[in-house]
Amino acid sequence: MNFKTERRHQMHAAAIKHLGAGSIFVGLAYASFETVWALLVYSIFPSKTAVGIVIGIFYLLLLFSLAFLYPLFNKFSARKLLLSSLGVNSVVMIFYAVVYYLLQISVATRMQAQLLFFTLAGINAIFMALRIQSMGILLRMNSMRKEISANENFMYMVANIGWVLGPLIVGIIAKIFRVDFLVLIIVMILASVCLLVATYVMAFSQTILKKEKQQEMQKINVFKNLRMFFRSKKRLVSYILSSGLEVWWTIPYIFIPIEMIEHYGFGVKEVGIFMFLLCLPLIIIEFFMRRQLSVSLRKVIMFGFGFVGTFGFIAAMTGNIYLFLGSIIIASFGMGLLEPTTESYFFSITNQEESERFYGSFMTSKHIGGTVSKFALAAILFFAPLRIGLIFISILMIVFAMIAVPKKNKKHKQIVATSA
Repeated sequence: MNFKTERRHQMHAAAIKHLGAGSIFVGLAYASFETVWALLVYSIFPSKTAVGIVIGIFYLLLLFSLAFLYPLFNKFSARKLLLSSLGVNSVVMIFYAVVYYLLQISVATRMQAQLLFFTLAGINAIFMALRIQSMGILLRMNSMRKEISANENFMYMVANIGWVLGPLIVGIIAKIFRVDFLVLIIVMILASVCLLVATYVMAFSQTILKKEKQQEMQKINVFKNLRMFFRSKKRLVSYILSSGLEVWWTIPYIFIPIEMIEHYGFGVKEVGIFMFLLCLPLIIIEFFMRRQLSVSLRKVIMFGFGFVGTFGFIAAMTGNIYLFLGSIIIASFGMGLLEPTTESYFFSITNQEESERFYGSFMTSKHIGGTVSKFALAAILFFAPLRIGLIFISILMIVFAMIAVPKKNKKHKQIVATSA
């Protein structure tokens, strides 16, 4: 019996390592792409307000995909859906480059480029949703309850290695080629290749990652599934707290790169360096979080949001661009506390059946936050400068911190494995 338990534990540990290895390349792909994402959209829709609206629509598509694709996990294994999503996302990256190229050489009109872009974005959103949900399900299937937080921290830490290296590589590419037109195309090709490598890494682990479909549930349609998710007050709180992550990331990943280039004369190289520095605090915090023995999750979430909100205010109040960017980078220490912890909190209040069933519904939280914040910031930026929008987001961070204040005698502990 002990031998079987040990063998199962070893297989689970190996599966998590393979997921982590793939996550590095997924992180590298999307970090590289996110560095030029806003610039790509801006080249096709040349207005900061339009950029906010277009990316908001993309997140809305992603949101609906997360909410309504749950039945696919009763027809196909999470592993099969993960591999197919990575492959399709890789192809979409190449087509983004083609659309951008055709627009730049005037083969396609702006209207044609916009229609092609929306088509690709819709396909991308569907398969991104499948990737997000399938990776979460595979992590939960290969984790004992007491190991969930440790594995969450590990997954975010290795993914953020890719998110650190991606912008650095983009900066090097920008320094070598110097022309933004070439840089954007090369970066999109790089992202596509990284996703193909991630697909290979995941496929290589076929004897370890579980192939089974989720247990067949009662015939519950997606609307009933969503209603059942929100019936639990604890799940509702976890949903609200998780939404705050993408509310914040809208600022540094979408609007600051445009601000740096449009108002301060920076190029793609400087944007890449900023993105590189933005993710370093995440790895540092998540590395040390893995070594914690017992931490109240809601206290960590409360402190994280408070920290981010405080440095958001500091950034908004400074008139120096370098102090502004430095404050945004320091705020990432707070995000390093929040990224794995909000997800761990969800898993801590659900059993395995509930977590697999409701994970897609839970993950819509981040995209609700991202969609609402992008539309809200786009509206604010139509009348006011970016710093006003940053003040608005910082106030929201403080509100999330207040929501996270733990109630007496209802602590959720993060039990983290003692291995390095």
